[in-house]
Amino acid sequence: MSPLITQRLKRYLILGFLVAPLTSMAQKTVIKADPTTSLRPINPGIYGVNQRWFDYDLSLWKDENSKLHKNYKEVGLGSFRYPAGTAAGAFDWKGAIGPKEKRKVIEGHTWIGRKGAAGGDNGGGGGTMSVDFGLDEALQFCEKTGSTFIYMYNFGTGSAADAADLVEYLNAPVGANPNDGIAWAQERAKNGHPKPYNVKYIEMGNEMYILGQQHYWLEGKSKHDHAYKYCFGDTVAYTKQLVGDLDAHSLKAATSSPTSNLVKYIRYRPVLPNSANVYVGETCWKRVNDLKTAGVENVYTLDEATGKITFGDGRHGNLPLQNDSAAVITASYQAARDGFDDHYRAIKSVDPNIKVLSCLIDMDFIRHMGAKSPYDGVAIHPYAGFWNLPKKESVDNYHDLVLLNSDEEADSARHTLDIMRKYVGPTQKDKVQVIFTEYGIALGTIAPQYQSSIDQALYTGRIVSAAIELGMPLTSKHSITSVIGSAPHFVITPTGYLFKLYSRMFGTTHIPASVDNNPVRKAINGKELPKLHVTSSKDKAGNVYLMVMNRDRADAVTADVELNKYTLTNRAAIVWTLSAPEYTAYNTPENPDTVSIKESVDNAKGNVLTHTFPAHSITAIKLTGKVK
Repeated sequence: MSPLITQRLKRYLILGFLVAPLTSMAQKTVIKADPTTSLRPINPGIYGVNQRWFDYDLSLWKDENSKLHKNYKEVGLGSFRYPAGTAAGAFDWKGAIGPKEKRKVIEGHTWIGRKGAAGGDNGGGGGTMSVDFGLDEALQFCEKTGSTFIYMYNFGTGSAADAADLVEYLNAPVGANPNDGIAWAQERAKNGHPKPYNVKYIEMGNEMYILGQQHYWLEGKSKHDHAYKYCFGDTVAYTKQLVGDLDAHSLKAATSSPTSNLVKYIRYRPVLPNSANVYVGETCWKRVNDLKTAGVENVYTLDEATGKITFGDGRHGNLPLQNDSAAVITASYQAARDGFDDHYRAIKSVDPNIKVLSCLIDMDFIRHMGAKSPYDGVAIHPYAGFWNLPKKESVDNYHDLVLLNSDEEADSARHTLDIMRKYVGPTQKDKVQVIFTEYGIALGTIAPQYQSSIDQALYTGRIVSAAIELGMPLTSKHSITSVIGSAPHFVITPTGYLFKLYSRMFGTTHIPASVDNNPVRKAINGKELPKLHVTSSKDKAGNVYLMVMNRDRADAVTADVELNKYTLTNRAAIVWTLSAPEYTAYNTPENPDTVSIKESVDNAKGNVLTHTFPAHSITAIKLTGKVK
């Protein structure tokens, strides 16, 4: 280095001129958007939720002037998944239509019930519940609110023929009876809705990759792997599986009672001929053709088509007791089950336009289906869960990991879509979709009401942005009460306000956006969390919108906003900011506005807007101008 340069360096260092400008330049953060490029339309169905079938307290369909109904409209929700997920894994839609007083009670899942207990097919606890929010109420609520409806079908307990009947009920015109048998479109008309509902999406099962809890018939033994059975069906064998009532298969339902001609049902039917053995306690009883000809002996009859087991009355066949006490009844048997491919073809034969989604998303499913067996997409559930982390980890570190998780889930969805497009047939390549039908922060014990905090809104915002980037037609946040609160107050949560930002302060066409010199925070796993995340759009009038999340837990970030070939005709930018005193903050009936939207105006200088984004905040900005 020459003496002249050395002298100048010393002088600048002494004056402080060198360090400050270079540091400032290195840290300058610039948000860029390109209004000249239209990527894809944004479907309002992306701002959607799940709703369960048994929450009568919500009373969604009963009162359009209710606070919940008003809040649904205020936050701008645009899609509705029914009858939800795990809680509807064994849902029987045929028992959920018609007048409420004539509906069946429904199991939904082995553990469901106000006092439910966890368990799979051979688990305990559980019970049935009445269908307070029926299929028609849910569909008509969507009609009134303009929401897209997606149905989650009970793949684990249903059949291809039953699914085809469902689609006939949903979408067939009155007078049509494509499946023969019961004219389900006419039944729909009897229930007060002659016109077809024109449902566009049906999801086959819920999280059937989760061992035990949601495998259902896939847990049966066969020579094929789990994914193959899901794809193509199989003949499966079960060993001492709990029997149950027609509408329940919990341990309680499998327990006998001193009742004459007690009836129980094998779980999966039809039962293959001569494959069943029924056990009362540990004793295998004998099957007979007619109890009337039986004496005082351990016998039963079995209807293999329906799975119906009937025991005797004490004279013609014994009561199903062991040592004069109640006993658990089980069955070992074989059953033939329909796979996704069977359901797909049966559904498409009724309505070729309905989209049928898989709940399996792994490589085994994608390879098995390949190019010859069609499907319209997969349903992905990007949850943030922390069951593998140390219990004493700090809340600050959890915050970082939650939001890193949202980035990873977004990347995983994109990767899944890329892989599917490589395997499906050429006619499906540009049509196959990934759709987020459940998502959110799964475990909320790290801070009080953490699942209702602004962190949940930040997580949701990242998942919604991924849905926009991938061109999804809809998503379903879990669940509606996590967005617009619980009865009786229905306080809008931070996540609800996040949806309001998107539905009220965002455009209809996605445009490119990026962040230069985005500051980062290093998390405990060594990964770097980019502090800002931006999604951009425009509307038909040419206005440009930015949705900017500052995901840092402590630091505000100042950034310049620059738009490619766009001249501001109004330098006063409209700004809506969703922020909170802490990233764990949430709303309560006593303090409903702890986390809320603040509206303001920020003025650009020339053609550049410089704005400071508060820590753990989501900011929607509207800029008015025109493309040069």
